[in-house]
Amino acid sequence: MKRVLSAAILSLAANLAFAQQVLLHEDVRADTVKMKFGPNRTHYVNVFFGSGFTEGKPDTAGADIVPWSSGFVTLGARYKLKLSRMIAIGSELYYQRNYFHLKQEQGKAVPDTMQHNKEKLIFNNACTSFYLRLNLDKRRGDRFGTYIDLGAYGSLVVLSVHKTHDEFDSNNSSKASADVREYHLNYTQTFEDGFFFKFGRESLALVACYRMSDLFRKDRHYPELPRVLVGLELNFN
Repeated sequence: MKRVLSAAILSLAANLAFAQQVLLHEDVRADTVKMKFGPNRTHYVNVFFGSGFTEGKPDTAGADIVPWSSGFVTLGARYKLKLSRMIAIGSELYYQRNYFHLKQEQGKAVPDTMQHNKEKLIFNNACTSFYLRLNLDKRRGDRFGTYIDLGAYGSLVVLSVHKTHDEFDSNNSSKASADVREYHLNYTQTFEDGFFFKFGRESLALVACYRMSDLFRKDRHYPELPRVLVGLELNFN
């Protein structure tokens, strides 16, 4: 009888020990699952907003712009895939509005020689880009840190607009004005492309873009507007 009782006790103790071991094993696995989504994880998606100015000179005379009054506004979403501690790649989808205040002066040729009080060309673009990110902070935790982006973009001109504003004297000695808008311009290109460089730290980045393609159709023989954009970009986590 004592042998039977001893065997039963040993069997029960072994079963309890085995059950405890399995439960402990399952809890450890659950606690050590690695997060894969975050600013410094394998995958990350965030929204960004950018704005800045058009810089530089036109390719030839006749397409000068008003300094500090021409620029761009950007709003979009970015995906990042981390490949290693220092390297990541990604893509962007965004809307960009490029606007050029044309200087009214002798020799103006875009889009014609007529002079106005104010004149503007606007390009509303749907854009995509691909980039390579070089991270400069080895130990940055789950943050953006300091980085450099090198990339290329392509865009579809969804809507192009030509706006003019003129003021003149009316018969009753008061000022009158006329605003004219022309949409879907037949002398502009449908697609644009170029390269960009970004230097960022945490949520703020300095952006510089260079447009490779022409804005105007070749058969119009227009001088090209300045190709460089410089501005700031804010990332929302």
